[in-house]
Amino acid sequence: MSDSRSRTPPSISGPHRVATRLLRVDLPGEVRGAPAGWARWAVLFAHAEAAARCGEGRIGDDVDAASELSWLLNGAGGYEQVHARLGSAKALLVRALGIAEAVYGPEHPAVAIRLNNLATVLHNLGDAAGARSLLVRALGIAEAVYGPEHPEVATGLSNLAMVLNDLGDAAGARPLLERALRIDAAVYGPEHPAVATDLSNLALVLKDLGDAVGARPLLVRALRIDAAVYGPEHPAVATGLNNLALVLKDLRDAAGARPLLERAVGITEAVYGPEHPTVANRLSNLALVLRDLGDVAGARPLLVRAVGIAEAVYGPEHPTVGRDLNNLALVLQDLGDMARARPLLVRAVGIAEAVYGPEHPAVATALSNLALVLQDLGDAAGARPLLVRAVGIAEAVYGPGHPTVATLRNNLTQLVG
Repeated sequence: MSDSRSRTPPSISGPHRVATRLLRVDLPGEVRGAPAGWARWAVLFAHAEAAARCGEGRIGDDVDAASELSWLLNGAGGYEQVHARLGSAKALLVRALGIAEAVYGPEHPAVAIRLNNLATVLHNLGDAAGARSLLVRALGIAEAVYGPEHPEVATGLSNLAMVLNDLGDAAGARPLLERALRIDAAVYGPEHPAVATDLSNLALVLKDLGDAVGARPLLVRALRIDAAVYGPEHPAVATGLNNLALVLKDLRDAAGARPLLERAVGITEAVYGPEHPTVANRLSNLALVLRDLGDVAGARPLLVRAVGIAEAVYGPEHPTVGRDLNNLALVLQDLGDMARARPLLVRAVGIAEAVYGPEHPAVATALSNLALVLQDLGDAAGARPLLVRAVGIAEAVYGPGHPTVATLRNNLTQLVG
């Protein structure tokens, strides 16, 4: 019997290596939050994807080649993510992570960066639990490599905190963001956009904890920083306007919130186009402000559009779809159309329970709204257990003194009174 011989994969050729290096030199390194570079990525995306596809499986132990290919895949994934092509983004980032782990080992800082980026896509896709495990691992790597006071650690803390917040753990998110803010302010100074991001994220957590008054000055400061750094038409400014408007809404200043959201919608549409999920988010928020101002007829088409965008991008079972269905049902209820509102809320409850589990605050919100519709339909007996369950969830998540708990308890009192 002859000896079998294993085949060594052909190494990356000289021309391919040159092409890969030229792409890395030409393509902008920053993709997320950097729309100035998107046009160049649009031109060269197919070339970057082809170069990565050709090079995979031929890397061997060539660390430099692996680094370049992983970088290309990571950047391509980021480009697809900002354009809401999330399935493609996930596949590219999984490949980027695999190359980095194979070449560098599992504890390298390049691996932590890939984990962070993949986690943000999972979070966008509604898989907060999957994102959390990647972010916990990325944070551990960053702390081990850089120590506890490095800006890469702050990035990991901030990303993990926002996932925890979406999972209903605002109390756990808060100290992570406070730590991230301290690190970034010490490293960069008080006027850096990383500080603005930390301020904005901390404000959203404070808002969810019922402290809209404490959230407002943080958002005003974050918006001022971003506008000074990026100019008035940047997506970071749109995000700041959106977040400040949400806090103003909670503070019962819908009139002040409306122009901020209208401006945020305009910026976001100009940057991303009209069918992007970030546009849907802004439309949904603007619709709720219009509802508070009594313009339910104006709110309804915005929410119909938001639902359509979210379903087209994410599919029918994504938590963003559930949120928009919930908001559309509120407007239909105001318009007296309980028959159409009820199935939307039943669906919203089902999505929230499937994504987050039965004890998440999003479930409590949908249950409460469904109960109010049932009450309006004359089914107080069906509404009561839903409100009792919603109160229990909210008290467990927020504590008895939170304004959401007070609202739910008031609804229950009016129902049984």
